[in-house]
Amino acid sequence: MADRIVVLSTKPGRVRAVLRNDLLHPRSYRSPELLYIVDQLHGIITGHEMPDALPLTSSAAAAVEVLPAVSSSEIIGLLEYLQGHTGLQNIFQIAADSHREFGDVIKVVKAAELLDFVVTPGQLVSITSMGKHFVNANQEERKIIWRQQLLRLRLFRAVLDMLTAKREAGISPQKKS
Repeated sequence: MADRIVVLSTKPGRVRAVLRNDLLHPRSYRSPELLYIVDQLHGIITGHEMPDALPLTSSAAAAVEVLPAVSSSEIIGLLEYLQGHTGLQNIFQIAADSHREFGDVIKVVKAAELLDFVVTPGQLVSITSMGKHFVNANQEERKIIWRQQLLRLRLFRAVLDMLTAKREAGISPQKKS
């Protein structure tokens, strides 16, 4: 580990934090002092990328939730992984076990969290009762649960409402020529 550690934010990349590492060389990677620095780094990264709670302002409450660009199979894979690991795992361990970039794992976890399949207390990812129900369901039940969870998100409800209104008004979809 370097003597100075710079943590950058994403999009746009800016310096978010700088940590000094004054430990003597050679460093033991299992020493309590080094593990403390690693915990600080984890806290900085997960505190920004995966906060436990977001402050709700009037504009935040009215905002549309953004579902990260991940596939349903990635979310299902996360849920099945958690189910096989007592329902709880450290996000960094998930990234290591799945051989995925940490940022990609965060996107999958965030999508699963928006669908109420997981919760993220600190650095942990924990499967919810809804997530367990989904994992244990058969294919048809999974489709129903997936639809129900998507419709909890404001954007999906709005799209469904618009489509329903068009159908009720007798407006048919445009045909391609």
